[in-house]
Amino acid sequence: MRRPPPFVRSGDRRRTEFLAAETSPPQAAQRPRLLHEGKTQLPRPTSRAKKPSIWFEVARRTALSLPGVEERITARGPVFQVGRKLLARLAQDGVSLLVGVGADEREMLIEAEPRTFSDTGCRRSHLRLRVHLAYVDERTLQRILWQSWRERAPKRLQQRSAVS
Repeated sequence: MRRPPPFVRSGDRRRTEFLAAETSPPQAAQRPRLLHEGKTQLPRPTSRAKKPSIWFEVARRTALSLPGVEERITARGPVFQVGRKLLARLAQDGVSLLVGVGADEREMLIEAEPRTFSDTGCRRSHLRLRVHLAYVDERTLQRILWQSWRERAPKRLQQRSAVS
């Protein structure tokens, strides 16, 4: 009887011998690589953003109507930026928009309409409001995005849009 390699524990001896007996040299490249404890290495699960919902088109139209706002596609999904600052982004569920607003405005909206607005649950340094796009009306969404734009847009862009 052959001895198992030194990195295999005694409980895994039968599995190692079974794999060694069944695989021939051409099949050895196809078998999963064994880790030091005899476990197979599985691929990491990837979390992909879901396809945007039909309500996202309303949010896109509203955000792109603001001066200086650009849409960019990232690995997490579409985002709206004014300059280099993030205005809003589509959440990974595909049906809600994450918008950066002030803490007092955020709390007031969550208390007023908990079905439409909710907390994102992230750190206090990145306060974002989750807006469920199926329940929000276009005028409210426009007001929230406009307020977020005023907080993040460069001063010269704000002055230029006030003059126009």
